[in-house]
This record gives sequence, C-alpha cells and structure tokens, in this order.
Amino acid sequence: QAVFAQAILPQAIWLIAGPFGLQAIGPLVCMPSFPKCYSGTLSHPDIGDDIEVSVVRKSDGVGTWSAGGETKDIKIKEEDGMIGFTDGDTELVGKEGSSGVIKGEVSQNGAAGGTFILMPEESSSAGSSVNAVRALRGKGAPGDELRALSVWFVINKLMDDLGAKDDSKVYNVEPRLREKGADTDCPRDGKKGAAYVDVAEDPYAGFATHMLSYTWGYYLKDIKDTLQRFCLDSSLDMKDVRVWMCFACVNQHRVKEAQAKGETVPFEAFKKIFGERVQKIGHILPMMSPWNAPFYITRVWCCFEIFTAINLGDDCKVTVLLPPGQSTEFSEAFDKGAEKMVFQALKTIDVETAQASMPEDKEQILKIIKEGPGYKKVNTEVVKHLREWFMTQACRNEVDRMCKLGRVYTTFGQYEAGIMMLQKSVEVLEKLGEKTSPLAVKVLTNITEAEFMHKFYDGDESAAGVALEAYMQAEEILKSTSSDMTFVAAELNTKICFVMREKLTRSGGDEDLKAEALKRAKQGRKLLEKLGQLKSCDGMWHLFNHALMLGDIAASERSDASFKDAVAVFEEAIAIGKELGLTGEEYYVKGIHGYGIFYQQLSRLDEAVDHFAEAKSGYEALGMTDTIFFLMCSFQTGYAYANAKKKQDGKFAKTLLKECINACEAVGNDQIMGFAKQILGLVEELVEEVAP
Repeated sequence: QAVFAQAILPQAIWLIAGPFGLQAIGPLVCMPSFPKCYSGTLSHPDIGDDIEVSVVRKSDGVGTWSAGGETKDIKIKEEDGMIGFTDGDTELVGKEGSSGVIKGEVSQNGAAGGTFILMPEESSSAGSSVNAVRALRGKGAPGDELRALSVWFVINKLMDDLGAKDDSKVYNVEPRLREKGADTDCPRDGKKGAAYVDVAEDPYAGFATHMLSYTWGYYLKDIKDTLQRFCLDSSLDMKDVRVWMCFACVNQHRVKEAQAKGETVPFEAFKKIFGERVQKIGHILPMMSPWNAPFYITRVWCCFEIFTAINLGDDCKVTVLLPPGQSTEFSEAFDKGAEKMVFQALKTIDVETAQASMPEDKEQILKIIKEGPGYKKVNTEVVKHLREWFMTQACRNEVDRMCKLGRVYTTFGQYEAGIMMLQKSVEVLEKLGEKTSPLAVKVLTNITEAEFMHKFYDGDESAAGVALEAYMQAEEILKSTSSDMTFVAAELNTKICFVMREKLTRSGGDEDLKAEALKRAKQGRKLLEKLGQLKSCDGMWHLFNHALMLGDIAASERSDASFKDAVAVFEEAIAIGKELGLTGEEYYVKGIHGYGIFYQQLSRLDEAVDHFAEAKSGYEALGMTDTIFFLMCSFQTGYAYANAKKKQDGKFAKTLLKECINACEAVGNDQIMGFAKQILGLVEELVEEVAP
C-alpha cells in the first residue's frame, strides 16, 4: 500500500490515512467477460483530483492496477450489474456502459466521496503505466480524422498544456501546438509530427460529438468558457462531449509543410472533405462574438461552415453560442432597454459582405452559396439562430431576476411570496428545457432553502431532513451533468452545511452528521478556492458557516487549538467582508451574529456582547426586525449584557429585553418572547438589588 501511494502522492503520503486505500468490496461474483486492460482517472477528496491509473485483468477475479510504474494486486468482481475493483483497502465500484467504459464511485478506508472512469484498452501487457494508450480503440482513436478533445480537457488542461494566458488567441498558440507533437510519429500518415489531438493527454478524447465553428482570432479562454457554458446549459457531461476544432484536430505540421511548398488543397476537394466531416459529426456550434456585431459572420470561411450545416437540413443540428462575457454584456444592454440594438444586430447579418485572406476562397464560397440556397437563405438561417439565442438569454435574465427577488422576499421572512416567485422561475426554465441546468438547480435549492427557513424556525424540526434530502437530489443532478465543480455546487455545499448545523443544534451529538457537516465545509472551501470565488459574498458566507462548525467543536473540546481554529476562520470571513465592502450585507450581519453565538457557547459573554450588538444594529439597518434572526439576536444581546462580567449593564439589558418582547409580540413569536420575559424578570430583580 505504501509503495503504491508513493507513486501517486509522494509529497502527501504522511498526510492522509491509508493512502489510496478503500474498503473491500465484499462478496462479489467473478465477471469473466471483462476486457483485459483499462485506463483512466479517479478523484477523491483525501487523494487528489484526476489521479491517473491503469488496470489489468490477468485471469478470472484477479489483476493489478498501476500508477507511475508501481503495481498492486487487486480483485475484480461483479454483482447485481455492478463492477468492483479492490486491493483490500481501496474500492472502486461502478457500472459498465455499452461502450465498455466503466464509471462509478471511489471510497477510501470506507469514506465515500470520489468518482472514477476506466476505459477499455486492447493492450494486454500486465503492469501498464498511466502513460499507456488511454483512448477507446477504433472509432475516435488516435489517427482518426474525427478524433476530438473532450470539453473536460479543454476546461481543465488545455490552456496550461499550451502555456496560454487569458489574452492568448488561437493563432498565438499555434507554435506550441506543433511543438507538442513534433517528436511523435503521426498515426495518420506515419510521418514525424502529429496533430495535437493525437498527443494530448486527454483520457476522454474520442470520436467528435460536436464541431466548433470559430475564427483563429478568438481568445482561447473565450472558447473554453463558451464550451463550458454550453455543456452546463444543455445538461451535458463534459467528459462525454468531444468537440472537433481545427487548430487541435488538423495536423498543423502538414499545414506548415504544404505552405512552405506553396501547395494548396483544391477548393472542390476541400469542400468534399469538409462536407463529409460536418455530416458525420452532425452538430455544429457556430461561436459568435460580439453579440451586437458578430465578427464570425464577416469571415467567409465561417459563412461556408454554417452554410454547409444549414444545407444538410435535418442531418445536422446548429446551435449558436456566444461567450459568457457576451451574455453578460447582452444582459446589461437589455436591462437598459436596448431592444433596438437587438434588431440592429440582426439587420447587420449579410454573408455577401464577408471577407477572406485569400480572394479566390471568397469567390468560390460565395459562388456556391449563391448557386445553392442563396445569400438570403443563409442570412435568414443565421438570423433565426441568433434570434433564438437572444430570446433564450432574455428569458434566462428574467429567471435570474425572479430568483434574486425571491431571495429578497425570503430574507425578509416573506417566505410564501418568495417561494411563489422562485416557482415562476422554474416554470420559465422548464419551457426553455432547462430542468437540470445549474441555473435550474440553483432555483430549486433556493426554494428548498426558503421552505426550510419557513418551517424549521416555526418549530417543524423535520424540515431539516426534508431539506437535506432535496439538497442531495440536487447534488446528484449536478454530478450527472458534470456540474459538480461549478459555483452552484459550491453554494449547495454551504446550504447543506448550514442545515446540518441547524439540525445538530436540535438533535445533539450525532457524530456522523457533525463529521459530514465539517467535511462539507472543507469541500465547499476547496471548491470556492478552485473557482477563485472564496473572496466573494458567497465565499464569505461559506467561511462563516465553516467557522460556526469549528466553533461548535471548540465549545465541546474547550481546547486552545480548537478555539484558535474557529477564530481564524471567523476573522478570515470578516476580513473578506471588510475588504469587499460587504459589512452591510445580510450574510455579513448573520456571520457576526454567529461570532457572538460562538463566544456565548464558550461563556465568554464580554466578547459575545460586542458581536451581538453589532449584528443587532445590522439587522435593524437592513429592516429585518420582523425576522427570526433579529428576534434571536435581540434576545441574545440583552442576555449577554445581563450576564457579562466586565461589560454587564443591567439597565441596558432591561431595555433591550423589553424591545425584544415588543418585537416578538408584533410577529407572534411566543417562544423567544417567553425566554425574554424570563430573563427580564431576573434582570429587574438584579437592577433593584444594586439600586442605591
């Protein structure tokens, strides 16, 4: 086990318990139909992301798995349609798809939370390393003209692999593309120098599912962000979506060699090759930018590509894409009443005015468009697709607006109105066919959050279990669409952590639930850091929730170490709030309220009173005086002033508790009012005793 772990995580071997170790599978049945070799990746919170591994089946029920040249014996078994791999400490259990690809879950020492994917290989040599051929053999294998990169690779690896920066355009990375394959024999023609797609270490590369139509003047980052948004909005698994892009899929070595010799591909030959490619792939993604004057449509080759797709009719689907940044610009313009700009943008579409670097190309392409469907037909089709994008984006803007408005209602305790607003958002998304997109998941989890707040703080403790079940279902949706590394997933971790902690305050010492809540807090932080969103309002709120969990531990352990851990995270959240000017935001005020609760749990009321007082003022400034949070904070502030040591102020405590009672009467909260009256009685006795 240690040898195997050192091959994977040499720097972390002493930091994790049972490196790469997972629990045994149990009584499983041998599966004689297995291919002999697999390779792919696995991820687990205690190991790392995208650990590359190859698996070899030597005989029925036994085999090896390898990493970095080190191997370990394993058992390979099957039961109830599920396939398992284990070394006695490590468990990978999944289901085999029709293509032989196995996807499933990873556990380490009994701790779940990981995923894996293994692809079958023809190679039968035992002990294959992680650099063994990982592509599916046959269709889409290295050398296949229609082999394409996965969107997963484009998002996670491409820019780093090419040394690209945010301002790198496609033509800027062309030398690096050739450099990557310079020393490799091309699997297409056997000559030195291979296409990038044939050498890129993409475990999910294969036969193209889509073709991106774009220009080399686009930013590589825009391409990455656009494809990610396409997958998220379409609820597609980024590992299963493979996009053919000429810069990566055409052998640029051969292009340069032809240019050096002055050779060109005859237009008719190129037309035939291109037409067959479009038809075989069957789904074209024209990427247009900017939204109000697409540069795409000014390039004659782009016009030819979309013309080819349109000309195929039902045999080819066309989905117009715009970079997320353009979506934002469109939204801002639309909010300012820029409907005229939309119509003006559509009116500028005219393929006849498109340009090309080679005049003969323009002449040939415009000729076949004119003799085919005609300029008007192509213009109309492009306008139609852009129009559909405009309408969809406008609807999504409306959903986002209603979602924010629903959140405002629930913040002020108007739960029914907030839920109604959020449900309208769901209806709009369903009409758009976005039942499982990240935006749809965000709306649904906001509804769950509002229902939890409404019922739980009204005395229905079962609301916590209902909320957690709904959140877990939402998490499964995100996983099924490869959206579990998005900002929505990070927000979901925060929501889960919050509900778990609230449930713990009522149910007591459920150690498993406490451990899971703390795990969620850590996972959420890690994801926010990866997304670059830890320094944000939502990142701040997540840290406050994490700090509260650590505060509960500190209250239980009463150790200096646990106390310092909690304070450090509280102070980190506060620093972010101050740096970003968020001190007047609801999440900041609730976080400061939580800081007071932390000190109250430790019976350090002199520290607690300052945080309670600050939070109370914050709630008042936000107009939240009729919410459960203000009522609790108002009572806690009065209680702290009544019982503090150095800062005890009986008269002020009496005033605060009376204010709390009045606020409770106004909204009909008898529970907190009862507590306040009880403490008020004790405070009045105290004040009378110390009076001169």
